[in-house]
Amino acid sequence: MADTMRALHAKQGLVKWFGSWPRADGSASDVRATADERWKNADDWIESIRSRLA
Repeated sequence: MADTMRALHAKQGLVKWFGSWPRADGSASDVRATADERWKNADDWIESIRSRLA
């Protein structure tokens, strides 16, 4: 579950609910340019959640 939430956070930002809807304009968003930074931020986000559970 953590891997899924990390991937959602990296690709979509703040996760508020689980669901999947296409963009209204039909375009794909261009997130590849910031993927490395977003994955690092997502790792940090998951780690912060885990630290609060320990």
